[in-house]
Amino acid sequence: MITRTRFIDDHLTECIGQGFEQLVIIGAGFDTRAYRFDLEEKVKVYEVDHPATQELKTRRLRKVLGSVPGHVVYVPVDFEKQELDAELPGAGYDPGARTLFIWEGVFSYLTIEAVNASLSFIAGNSGEGSAIAFTHVQKPGIDGDLDRFRQRQMARLKRKGEPHIFGLEPGRIGAFLDARGFDLAENLTGDQLCKVYIAPLGREIDANKYSAVAYALVKASGR
Repeated sequence: MITRTRFIDDHLTECIGQGFEQLVIIGAGFDTRAYRFDLEEKVKVYEVDHPATQELKTRRLRKVLGSVPGHVVYVPVDFEKQELDAELPGAGYDPGARTLFIWEGVFSYLTIEAVNASLSFIAGNSGEGSAIAFTHVQKPGIDGDLDRFRQRQMARLKRKGEPHIFGLEPGRIGAFLDARGFDLAENLTGDQLCKVYIAPLGREIDANKYSAVAYALVKASGR
């Protein structure tokens, strides 16, 4: 989880440098990127999540920061009942602006229908050069091809009512995204992430080989 967050942070830093105008964090939870990056007056941030989670988060932000930052818009969405295309435009989102979408720790909990609906909105309602960074779990990991420790983790999630239900076959992420209007730029599994971020420090971490994070670009119009 540490390495995937670093991967997404690196791409966010790159996007800020390239002049991206908007950041949309889907299923934001307690994500702190809007507050730990220098985004104010540079990037408009839209945090999309369940209203109950947002209420708790904004209450804590006011306690810690004194107020809710003005560059952040909180968009309440219950993903079981609502979709991005129904809620985000009314919150001031500009579909013509260059936007980075972050989808961390959400993809594998959704149905294929919900995944398709969100990707369809992003592909059809974002400015030229927009991108998405998201985590996902490959299908063998969801089907149970895991060591005992991670099997216990999956069982614990299931007991909490939050099982992983959607994954892709290894090697299919590029074709999956291509069919939905995206060009895959980078996709790293857990063990690959460790080689990039942990091995240079002279350390080793046992990583989930089926957990992955991807970065993709929205295809240019007409492609």
